[in-house]
Amino acid sequence: TAYGKSKAEAEERLRELCRGTSTQLTIMRAPLVYGPGVEAKFLQLLSIMRRGIPLPFASVKNRRSMIYIDNLTDALLVAATSPAAANETFFVADDEAWSTPELIRELASAMHRSPRLIPLPVALLKLAGKRVEPLITSMEVDSSKFRRLTGWGPPHSARDGLRRTVSHTPPSSRA
Repeated sequence: TAYGKSKAEAEERLRELCRGTSTQLTIMRAPLVYGPGVEAKFLQLLSIMRRGIPLPFASVKNRRSMIYIDNLTDALLVAATSPAAANETFFVADDEAWSTPELIRELASAMHRSPRLIPLPVALLKLAGKRVEPLITSMEVDSSKFRRLTGWGPPHSARDGLRRTVSHTPPSSRA
């Protein structure tokens, strides 16, 4: 995407600026970030689920990495203070990668609701275009390099992060 290309360009320019200097650059790449105060598409999903609207994603078999905001904050602190992180590029994510139906089931459980998933062929969902693309495609990242070099592990499970997100996002929030 244009967004991804602009991020890659920014990383390369930062590398160029730091090359030949004593400045240490650590690049942290995070997938979808969620947590209390979440906005955009994640907030839309929560809103739809709170209204009890059935979701057509029961047939989706994707895998999506995400990271809870408190886990990301902890990882950034580790990256900023670990000599092993200097001049490296890392992906960072929660331990769990979820399929869209798994994510919806977890959110529904945290809301004490039924997930209300219905099967619809993925080919049909693709016709909806960019609006549903993140909910049907996979985007899994490997954070093992960061974990291996720094000893970092997420202090919160994804399940706990999702529950905290639900409990700290007001039902009246609108996307």
